[in-house]
Amino acid sequence: MQTDENMNFTLDLDELDAMLDEQRSRMDHTLKLEIEHFTDPLCGWCYGMEPATTMLRFRLGERVDYHYTMGLMIPDAAQMVGTGLEAVRRFNAMKGQLAAGYSIMANKTGMPMSWAHVPGLQPDDIETVNSSLAYEAIKIVDGPDAASRFLKLLRQSAFAFDMQIGKQGNVDLLVESTGVDMAVFRDAIESGRAQYELDGEVARTRSLGIEAFPTLLITYGSMRTVVGGYQTPEDLAAIVADLTDGYVTLEAPEYSKERALDLLRQFDRVSAEEMRAAFDLTEEDLEISVGVLKNEGLVDVTPRGGSFFISLARS
Repeated sequence: MQTDENMNFTLDLDELDAMLDEQRSRMDHTLKLEIEHFTDPLCGWCYGMEPATTMLRFRLGERVDYHYTMGLMIPDAAQMVGTGLEAVRRFNAMKGQLAAGYSIMANKTGMPMSWAHVPGLQPDDIETVNSSLAYEAIKIVDGPDAASRFLKLLRQSAFAFDMQIGKQGNVDLLVESTGVDMAVFRDAIESGRAQYELDGEVARTRSLGIEAFPTLLITYGSMRTVVGGYQTPEDLAAIVADLTDGYVTLEAPEYSKERALDLLRQFDRVSAEEMRAAFDLTEEDLEISVGVLKNEGLVDVTPRGGSFFISLARS
């Protein structure tokens, strides 16, 4: 077949636009946004980033496959501070840095935070093996959604309620509070299944060269990007829109009492900043909305760390 570079074509632009719209429509219905979040229960900036991650998961719903990969940030505190008298000096200096870091995170993220427990920390209090294994066991027993809610509970307990989640006893208390079948949970731990899952996730984290948390691996069809470090809700929305060429947008849903309750059913307990970000509310609208829910007996409000948490009212 011969071609002629001087041949003329009549192009129907309206028809072309319609065809492109149809392709975009099909793409929206056939592709999911996939996000792998590399993390650790004691990742402070991961906790600070929960307004962004909660917003994304809530707004996209079933259009996103969002899952966590544990990186085991501190398997052994001695690897960080050493042993002996020098270790004591190093750990005391680290505690000073932690307290300063908490203050910075609170100011930057708006999340409830407390560092009253920091002066009393012992080296094994910052190890994350026990909490990571508990996360894996709950995922085995009750699935990834339950494990995700447990991870949120771990972080809230550590960063806002001064609980030292490196301690096995404290982790056990949090596990029991979830209502998981404790016999099945213990079997997942004692059989080594939880350790096997954790080892696999740590190996994956290291094989990809990921050394800092949070790190997000975001995939949309053949398109992929890696995002490292804390992101605001606006940052994350822009990253998703750019990666997907605008096919996936994170438009805020209109606020209603039922939608607010849906948010709490999905995530159990959220911070004020998470609810604000989920619906793109002003501070004034947030206070009014939460006040109405509380006055109607629909939610409980727990003041903490310069802000507050919202959860479904206990029956």
